[in-house]
Amino acid sequence: MKKSDAMQLLENIAGEEFTFATMMRVLRQRKEMTQEQFGKLLGVQKAYICDIERGRRNITIDQAIKFAAKLEDVVSMKQFIEMAVSYQLKKNGLDYDAVLVANG
Repeated sequence: MKKSDAMQLLENIAGEEFTFATMMRVLRQRKEMTQEQFGKLLGVQKAYICDIERGRRNITIDQAIKFAAKLEDVVSMKQFIEMAVSYQLKKNGLDYDAVLVANG
């Protein structure tokens, strides 16, 4: 699957493949927070944030919605949830990207 121009730009800026783990780290750094502070903001432990940023842990859709609501000042809820779901799909061997479409 061909990457979008926006995704290629993000990867060039990050200097690595732009994954959900990378996005979480970039969002935390953009807010100038430690993993502990970011965890408190999101209602989880520092170790959980560390595991997410290292790609060792997935988040559920419920968690993605809760996290997105708390991060709307730096990322849209739609973008965050799409990245979280796309990450889940790829971790399970499916080469798909999630795209949310509003009903109504």
